[in-house]
Amino acid sequence: EVCMSIGTVQSLWCVKSLGGISLAIIPKHEEIEEALDLFESSLYSHREKYGEAHHLVGTAIHNIGMVHLYAQNYPQALKLFQEAVSVRRVALGSDHPAIAASLLKIGMIFLAQSNPEGAKEAFSRAMKVIRHSIGYDSLQMARILTNMGVAHYEAGSNADALKFFNEAHDIQQKLLQMADGENLFLQPQRRTIELALINTLCNIGYLQFRDKDFKDSFRSFEEASKLRKRPNCILGPDVYCLDENLSFVREIVLQLAMGEANEPESKRNIWGLDKFVEAIIAKIT
Repeated sequence: EVCMSIGTVQSLWCVKSLGGISLAIIPKHEEIEEALDLFESSLYSHREKYGEAHHLVGTAIHNIGMVHLYAQNYPQALKLFQEAVSVRRVALGSDHPAIAASLLKIGMIFLAQSNPEGAKEAFSRAMKVIRHSIGYDSLQMARILTNMGVAHYEAGSNADALKFFNEAHDIQQKLLQMADGENLFLQPQRRTIELALINTLCNIGYLQFRDKDFKDSFRSFEEASKLRKRPNCILGPDVYCLDENLSFVREIVLQLAMGEANEPESKRNIWGLDKFVEAIIAKIT
């Protein structure tokens, strides 16, 4: 998944998962040209053999779009993914997961182009497809919900972003419990689910911190930290500062607890928690 910072407060850090690829690894020019030659040859061959309205044609167009997305050629990638959606809808029907995959990439491009409203529309369409084809409690739905949360964050709506991140968290947690059990289909995806859940918890913890909900923020980062310590849990670079976040928020929670314990109740009621939080924020920002 694409992971990048959506904000920092001191050492506090947050990720946003845009799904599917890692822009941290940009192919070299010659690799891009080689991939384009391969997929364009495939597209030509499939069109010659099957005509335009075939799922393999849609796949080839989508793959060419992926190469342009890797190369950060967003306008061309957007055009190709939109074409892939049209071809796949004719070839596969309106509720096939492949259509959602192309819609997800369209939303990613809109986010990269600072167009959160366009991203939300694309992600909403993808959610409908996944709900009707795979179902709500799926890794694909959780990924789209996470992306939807990012879009709302970029649009300036932290409350809506938190709502979607929490929905993604609930699905990921349920899937991880199934992967830890006897679900043979999900067991091979356990590490993917763990990392996605850790990322989601970091997002939730960050937004809770922004809302001055420090205790819940601490709990979210603590839950992420416990997941990271599970046997065989392999992390990517996107959660490298989880310990720093946890320590940072823990310190604020301790300061809050000390402030509540040391101040007389009457003074605390007059002064109020908000002013105490504001005083802490003023010191750390």
